[in-house]
Amino acid sequence: MGFENEIAGKLADHLRSFEQVRFALLFGSRAWNNGHAHSDIDLAVFVDPRLSARERFELRLSLAAMVADLGEPDVVILNDAPALLRHRALRGKLLFCRDKREYVGFFVRSVDEWLDQRYWAELFHCKRKERLKEGRFGRP
Repeated sequence: MGFENEIAGKLADHLRSFEQVRFALLFGSRAWNNGHAHSDIDLAVFVDPRLSARERFELRLSLAAMVADLGEPDVVILNDAPALLRHRALRGKLLFCRDKREYVGFFVRSVDEWLDQRYWAELFHCKRKERLKEGRFGRP
């Protein structure tokens, strides 16, 4: 078993103990087995939608503390994440899922939202590159 798979297995085991977590994904370099010793652990979780903002924040802190023994944590609560970040996270490795219907519904809604926003994101990126080349970044 590779190091990345070992981390994924440990994460899944730990995360199952948090009843509020509905599903979790490992994304970024660790999910694609191209991380290095100092790569952070990008973890995305979808939590019970009934949790308050404060409860989500406290859960995020608890999850980060739990992950810290495996590496530098970067925990994202998918319920609060923008479309681009959700899109990137959902391309990662599913660690566990309590309800497949809930996961698929969230996945479909997130992809739809990303597809709606993609044109504008790509246009913004293209225009920003032009301004950088022209030395006008940060100015009109």
